[in-house]
Amino acid sequence: MEYVIRNVPTWLNKKDLSKALERVEIKFDSLKKLHGWNYSFILFSSEEEANQAKVVFERQKIKGFQFELEPARNVNKKRKHTEYLQRIDERIKQANCSLTKEDPESDSKKAVADVVAPWRHYSYPEQIRRKRSAILAVLARITSSLKSQAGSGSLTWLKSLQKRPCCTLESVIDMPEEEGARLFYRNKNEFTIGFSYKDDGLSIETVGFALGLFREGEVGVASVNEECVTTSKKAIAIANILEVFIRSSQLPAYDKRTHKGFWRQATVREGFRTKEILVLIQVQTEGFDRNIIHKETSRIVEFLLSSSQSINLEVHGIVLQEHNGISNFVPTDKCPITIFGQPYFHEQLMNLTFRIGSLSFFQTNTFAAERLLNVIMEWGELTSHSTVLDLCCGTGTIGMCLASKVAQVIGIELVEEAVNDAKVNMEMNNIQNMTVLVGKVEDKLKTAIQLCRSSQIVAIADPPRAGLHPSVIKTLRNVVQIKRLIYISCNPANLVGNAVGLCRPKSNAFRGEPFKPIKAVGVDMFPYTEHVELVTLFHRIESDIK
Repeated sequence: MEYVIRNVPTWLNKKDLSKALERVEIKFDSLKKLHGWNYSFILFSSEEEANQAKVVFERQKIKGFQFELEPARNVNKKRKHTEYLQRIDERIKQANCSLTKEDPESDSKKAVADVVAPWRHYSYPEQIRRKRSAILAVLARITSSLKSQAGSGSLTWLKSLQKRPCCTLESVIDMPEEEGARLFYRNKNEFTIGFSYKDDGLSIETVGFALGLFREGEVGVASVNEECVTTSKKAIAIANILEVFIRSSQLPAYDKRTHKGFWRQATVREGFRTKEILVLIQVQTEGFDRNIIHKETSRIVEFLLSSSQSINLEVHGIVLQEHNGISNFVPTDKCPITIFGQPYFHEQLMNLTFRIGSLSFFQTNTFAAERLLNVIMEWGELTSHSTVLDLCCGTGTIGMCLASKVAQVIGIELVEEAVNDAKVNMEMNNIQNMTVLVGKVEDKLKTAIQLCRSSQIVAIADPPRAGLHPSVIKTLRNVVQIKRLIYISCNPANLVGNAVGLCRPKSNAFRGEPFKPIKAVGVDMFPYTEHVELVTLFHRIESDIK
């Protein structure tokens, strides 16, 4: 019987928790607790033992905390049932990859759709209304956060705002109701390889989306289907093909509970306009025979190619990434190995063609990306004398789309694979007025300024979801040559800290004159979810002190 203990202090390790439970005479078979978890998994040999533990938790505190006990959801209680798994494998080996699924109205399909497209039950106008309200709340929070800064009274523009948004929200740009724009639009889809669980506790290998958070005791994965209206139809088909194969593989799917298993994750990337597909398969190789690994990776290539061709899909590249860590985070130096075709795909944007590697960033919604670029072109007030600084430039998408309108583009990007793609893209599109520097923005920004041939500098920042590092914000403040900044945030809530750093009064750490938010616009890059892209224009205030 597997349960979850709730309200466990994060600092408490497995050894000390085990001793604490033994001191209050709680009997159990095994315990799983990692540092930082506020919960623990515990295995009892009987329901009686679990009930006794529950009584103890109700009557007394342990380590000063009131623990709670509840069944772990979707725990694989009969993972070792070999006969059942053999029956499943036999059926899969005889399958012809028909991709036919269960009743589309089944509870599991609805559940997985609600995970990846949680707003699919709202009308589209209601989605836009909610996103507008969320953005306005973020802009108002920037105002209140700035007012709490020491010396904020010196910011004359801030005085009249009270609790209002820090700038005007012009609109939230919506997407047309068509495939690739509002529906089935994601050009990058990451699928978990794990197990789905039946009501009787039996499990089956599954390629799809996790139904919840592992730290909350949810370990189940559900197959993807066309109820998942954010996921591209080609990616759904590829995931279904991979699921059929992995159920017949000699190597097991990865189990997050035990951190054992081979097949771990699959990422499908595609060019909506070029029709190219790149598949990245992440595996955990520790403890597995290299000969079997070679055999199974060769088999998955053959199976994926033949099955995709049978439904008129063409896979242009398959890459394999080894990752033996417990965390889902993969170091950037873990370069994938090409096992078929090319380790990249192409996509077209604003009449340019881009090569994108398996790990390189590219906007998730190609159609919406063009709407976003139109805003940047308008707000940048770009001329033939302008220099664009493309910060966190990835494969150079934004900078290259602007290159024909300006004198010079200088990009800065940390991921070397993305920089290599950017250089290829520049050559492929005959862009000769763009340079890309490899490294952190805070380390390379002053070098970029030295390379500028114009004083009309427009900086564009398109950071990851977490936003720009505080050291980057300080560097931007101190590089006084930057007068205009366009900040693109895929998580508006994380803009608040960055905006405060850009706009707060001068100090020893923030020596340059502050910026002022001028206007903002939302771009619905992610329909049917709560996420929205926020573009904010900042101008530097030359003197805002009385």
